[in-house]
Order: sequence, then C-alpha cells, then structure tokens
Amino acid sequence: MENKKGRIFITSDVHGCLDELLKGLNLVNFNSNDILYVLGDANDKGPKSLETIDYIRNKKNIIHIKGNHEYAIERSIEGDIRIPNKKQILKEVEERNIIDNGYKESLYRYIKGLPYYIIE
Repeated sequence: MENKKGRIFITSDVHGCLDELLKGLNLVNFNSNDILYVLGDANDKGPKSLETIDYIRNKKNIIHIKGNHEYAIERSIEGDIRIPNKKQILKEVEERNIIDNGYKESLYRYIKGLPYYIIE
C-alpha cells in the first residue's frame, strides 16, 4: 500500500454514518492526493446508508472492500429471502430507484464488483 503523492487512511464499519465519516476526513484534511480504504460495512444501521455508498463509489481515491453488509445488499437485490433486514434494504433501494431511474441496477453492479480483498 504505497502512495507516493499523499497519505493512506483505513476505516471500516461506517454503517451509513456519512456525516461522521465526512467529519473525520475533514479533521485530517483528506484530499485528492490521499487514499482511503473502507474495509467493508459502509452501509446499514446509520441514517445515510445509500448516501454513504454513493459518496464512496464516486470518489476515485476511496477503495471499497466488500463486507457482509454490502453482501446483504447484493443478495437482497438478487432475491435471497434469508437476508436479515431484506425488506428495509429493498425499500430504500426501490425508493431511490423511483427518483433516479437505473439506480438499483447501478448499485447492484457496483456492489457485485467490489473485491473481498486486495493485494498491493
């Protein structure tokens, strides 16, 4: 994990707490030269679950690793009925999809494509 231009930060279990994530990044003056690794569980529990994922996926200098909560979104969209909170996950995704047509498919492709690990 070498970054010759900036600093490297690592976090996990953001759980939809986007405001807190942004406060932390602001506190360390996170900038475009820095890299942030999010080691899974960016969504669920907090008030801004989908917004947190959207923020992460729209930043080129944030590397997102798939955790069990991202996997739950993936499996819920695929129709797995065994996923806890499936109804809530799908409700949020469907509501967002009404406003932003194609959001569900875009989110699914993003989550499906997340790595479980990286080797640098």
